Amino acid sequence: AVVVRDVMFEAPFILEPSEGVPDGAIFEVLVQPDGAYEIRKASGSEGAEGETTHGRGRIETQQRPSSDRLVPRFVPEEVKGRCTEEVVAERLYEVLRELGLEFGPRFQTIQHGYRGENEALGRLSVPAGAEGWESKFHLHPAVLDGSLQLVALASVSGGPEQGEPYLPYSVRSMTVHKPMRGTVWGHARILERDAKAITSDVELVGEDGELIAVVEGLCLRKLSKGGSQQRLAAQSLYE
Repeated sequence: AVVVRDVMFEAPFILEPSEGVPDGAIFEVLVQPDGAYEIRKASGSEGAEGETTHGRGRIETQQRPSSDRLVPRFVPEEVKGRCTEEVVAERLYEVLRELGLEFGPRFQTIQHGYRGENEALGRLSVPAGAEGWESKFHLHPAVLDGSLQLVALASVSGGPEQGEPYLPYSVRSMTVHKPMRGTVWGHARILERDAKAITSDVELVGEDGELIAVVEGLCLRKLSKGGSQQRLAAQSLYE
C-alpha cells in the first residue's frame, strides 16, 4: 500500500479561462529521502513572480500479508438504505455548478449518487475517452477527485441555494491499497462541521467488495459564493 500523510494545499494555482498557463511556468515535485515532498511552481520569465510552494506532504509504503482481505467500513447496499435521496449524474453536477464548483467532462466521474444525512454514496468510473496510458494509474486522479466531490454532495441539505462551496485544505492521510478495476463505489462521511470548515472521511470500494483506497481527516474550507470574487476568495482561503 502507498500512504500519503500530512497533506497541505498551501496555495491555489488559478488559471483564468482566457489566459492559460503563464509563459515560463515550471512545475516540479521535490521528494526527499524520507518521503517528504513539495509541489512547486517556478517561473523562468524575467520580472515574473518567484517560486511558489503549492502543496506538501509525506509519502510512505506499507506492507501487508497477501492473505489479508481488505474489508471496507461500509457496504454499498446498507448505505443506500440510509441515503434515500437518489441523484442522477446530470442533476448532481448541476447542484455542484450551482454551488460554484464546475467540473468539465473529464472530471464528471460520478455516474450515480445517493444523499443522506451527513453522508453520500456514489458509483464512479474512469472518464469516457480516457487514453490508454491512463490505465497505468492505480487510482485514476479523476476518480479520486470524484470521491471528494461526494463530500460536497453530502454537505448540501435542502438544496444548493442553502449550501456553500468548499475546497480541500488538508488531508491527514490517504492510503491506496490496490489498483482499481472498472466501476467503484465511493462513500463520504462528514465527521465535523462548523461555519468555516468540514472534516470528512472517504472510502473507495471495488465491485469485489474489497477496499481500494481511504482518505482520512480530509479538511475542506468554505469558499464564499460570488463569481467575480471567487478568485480572491480562493487565494485568501489558504492564507
